[in-house]
Amino acid sequence: LQVDAEGAAAAAAAATEGTPGASPLYGVPVAVKDEADVAGFPTRLGTTFLEDVAAEDALPVARLRRAGAVIVGKTAMAEIGSGTTGYRTGGPTPRNPHDANAWPGGSSSGSAVAVAAGLVPAAL
Repeated sequence: LQVDAEGAAAAAAAATEGTPGASPLYGVPVAVKDEADVAGFPTRLGTTFLEDVAAEDALPVARLRRAGAVIVGKTAMAEIGSGTTGYRTGGPTPRNPHDANAWPGGSSSGSAVAVAAGLVPAAL
């Protein structure tokens, strides 16, 4: 998980000043798979060679923010989304938090692990 500590803290602080329940995802922390643009973060698609920093949020991320979600950061993924096990050639492979000998599976392995480990209740 690549964490946006400052952004998450600012969004959480803003949420505490608002009205609880004012939006469907009010204050809910959400992690985002590395294939979706998050403003200010590189979108690497699980590679070591893509470095473009997103100027703005992808539409799903923008909609999550509008719904009150707190975007906490980006999760690892299989390189270019081309894997069924979750194995990453360009960085550490997310591990199944309930069985270190099992693969988390799929290109969204980082998002699945973040939710399964209880780091966030939801991930894109």
